[in-house]
Amino acid sequence: MEGQFPLHFSWIVEDELCALAFPHLKDNLRYLVCNNVGYLVSLTAERSPDIQGFEDVIFPDLELVTIGIKDFTAPSLEQVKIFLQIMEQGKQNRKAVAIHCAHGKGRTGTIAACYLVKTYGLTSQQALDKVRQLRPGSVETVTQEQLVAEFETWYKDKLL
Repeated sequence: MEGQFPLHFSWIVEDELCALAFPHLKDNLRYLVCNNVGYLVSLTAERSPDIQGFEDVIFPDLELVTIGIKDFTAPSLEQVKIFLQIMEQGKQNRKAVAIHCAHGKGRTGTIAACYLVKTYGLTSQQALDKVRQLRPGSVETVTQEQLVAEFETWYKDKLL
């Protein structure tokens, strides 16, 4: 009853944050739930996973949150902040958070890198390198890279 391993699945931070491509199958969602994922953050502006029809029956503990970002673009700082709030909820509830976009690379990698900057004190370049090591091909555009650097500057200024 573990479900099917989702396409492009990997842990960014074990038992805390994982990333994947768009979960097309119910068994992908089952896999997430069986691995203590309580929040599924969809970064696709195009569409979200269809869990409405069966979430109360099979996945009552999986909350879907949509932060719509157009493909090959970067999130806004406001969208990153929303994601970070979800991560805090996950920690409080001792549940992991899963993020996805279409292929789990660009938008997903960008958001994951921002999380590493905030939570683990990495520089934007260190965070990008780490995400790309774990998920080759991640953070696909210069605009996405720039957003991670912008987030680092904003976050460090906030701490001062």
